Amino acid sequence: MSKGNDSRKHQNTANMRVVEGSYAVAHAVMCCRPDVISAYPITPQTHIVENLSQMVADGELDSES
Repeated sequence: MSKGNDSRKHQNTANMRVVEGSYAVAHAVMCCRPDVISAYPITPQTHIVENLSQMVADGELDSES
């Protein structure tokens, strides 16, 4: 491997954070800005639905559920 500029070694992590997988999925859904969220809370997806519900309650997501 060359010793040149390898951008993989020096990634800008300023806007990165580690989150639990269900929150990451809920956040991705929020970024899609859905008008309606149709979901049934069932394991293991329950945390996703709970996170989306909390985002709606907090005003972070304007969606009907």
